[in-house]
Amino acid sequence: MKILVTGASGFIGQYVINALKNKSYEVHSVFHKTKLVNKIHGVKTHQLNLFSRKSTNELLSQINPTHLLHLAWYADPPYFWDSEKNIEWAEASENLLKSFYSNGGYRAVFAGSCAEYSDFNELVNEDHQFRSPSSLYGKSKNQLNHQINKFCKDKSISTCWGRIFFPYGPNEHKNKFFSSIINSLLKDEIFICKNPLAFRDYIHVSDIANAFIHLIENDFEGSINISSGNAYNLGEITKQIAKKMNLCHLIRYATNNQSDAADSLYIVGNNKLLKSLGWDEYYDIDRGIEEMIDMHSL
Repeated sequence: MKILVTGASGFIGQYVINALKNKSYEVHSVFHKTKLVNKIHGVKTHQLNLFSRKSTNELLSQINPTHLLHLAWYADPPYFWDSEKNIEWAEASENLLKSFYSNGGYRAVFAGSCAEYSDFNELVNEDHQFRSPSSLYGKSKNQLNHQINKFCKDKSISTCWGRIFFPYGPNEHKNKFFSSIINSLLKDEIFICKNPLAFRDYIHVSDIANAFIHLIENDFEGSINISSGNAYNLGEITKQIAKKMNLCHLIRYATNNQSDAADSLYIVGNNKLLKSLGWDEYYDIDRGIEEMIDMHSL
């Protein structure tokens, strides 16, 4: 197996590459501007501008990967939600798939998002009926999924679309929920939990990476939730982190719970399909929080 991984220097990508180093596959990682911080033994790295069709095709014609794991996308919080870059990334992703096919590839796995879903009131299954995702990010991912499915069906390419729920873990962006709490408390600053009644399906980035590797090695086709299946309350997470750091006096909670009208109170994904393929979650939320606190405290 010869695997090409895009977005290898990103949050999830770094964990994927690190996990792949223990496999016997030929692994090629792609970065644009940010190179992998630590060079992984046995992993070949390539600088590539995925927005250039010519450069993309030239690299893939040199590598001739059999498998593609496409993680690259614009994801700077909070700007990515409605950035026009989402449209550009959807187009670049289509071109990447076409180049992959032209150069002999036959199994492609793509990173989707729970933002493709809408009207969250219960545990979301993969067959959930879409009702126009609220963000441009969700709409772009959803549209790309439909286009990829059509192309792969026409060309007989095996494809899978993994919808990621809420990743967390060491090296996440400083503006993400867990890191923002920990960083504020370490600075002796007040942290305000803006949506304390909301529930989110958080899943450790290491478990996400292992899920994607599992999907690369599997022959499952279609969309699948990459989620913990657990409803974690944001107010309780905030309290749990503060308690472990002995800084509960620095926590405040918003009273109107309407900090973002677009925020649903309950966003949780059913992961039974993923588990049926042999994947299982390694990190529970308590262990994940302790790991993050330890990392930030160094």
